[in-house]
Amino acid sequence: MREEIISPPFWEGLPFCVLMTGTSYCDGSYHIHRAVSDVTCIEYVVSGCGTVHCGSQTVYPQGGDMYLLPEGEKHDYASDGENPWVKIWVNCTGELALQLLRLYGLSRKVLFPACDGSSYIRHMHQICQRDDLTPYEIQTACAGELLGLVQFLAKSTAAVPEEGEAGILRAYLDKKVMENVSTSEMAEVISKSVSQTIRIFKAAYGKTPYEYLLEQKMERARLFLKGTGMSVKAAAKALGFSDEHYFSGLFRKKTGMSPTEYRRRGI
Repeated sequence: MREEIISPPFWEGLPFCVLMTGTSYCDGSYHIHRAVSDVTCIEYVVSGCGTVHCGSQTVYPQGGDMYLLPEGEKHDYASDGENPWVKIWVNCTGELALQLLRLYGLSRKVLFPACDGSSYIRHMHQICQRDDLTPYEIQTACAGELLGLVQFLAKSTAAVPEEGEAGILRAYLDKKVMENVSTSEMAEVISKSVSQTIRIFKAAYGKTPYEYLLEQKMERARLFLKGTGMSVKAAAKALGFSDEHYFSGLFRKKTGMSPTEYRRRGI
């Protein structure tokens, strides 16, 4: 049994706080029990299988699944001994996580089969290790990842999934808002040429995939500026922009005002 654990600095008074995040390489001895949990656990199973009890529900997560255990519930989970879990996870606390789960209809949803939201957890891993961010900026950036993850999980449970190549690419871009995605990478997702990819996506959504990704980045930037104390420079870095001035210029072009002015107006 081996674990790699990251414990970021706290910032008191926030409605959301990552307590620990990490990777667990389990064996048959792995067993966690919390009678009334004081943390919300979000976990992605890379491989292996095991058993999870949360409240009155029992589920059996395996490789490729996610499971979510809300704060305030009984948590009891254990890895299989013959095919043990390898999993990445985040333990967090605060009212924000519970309210987001409620608002998106996920409060009673524990298991998300074949649902790869691992990129959000990996982003939190990375954010929690950054030396260029203050404790406040670390926690608020992780809150942004939490929102993205909850939205992704909610979409994955929708009754009618979006179909077709354009829908596949859009779902991929929704998970990559905090990263830079080249047009060649977009094309690889649906196994088309760059020109075909742009044409397919634009026919479905009226915009190029790059334009769509920028729109999503700007929407996330608005959330950062309006709902957190993150600096413009930190917001730019978190969204994959290496140049703060380019980010500010793009934000002005899309919204008609600078990031600083947008924050001041509280729109």
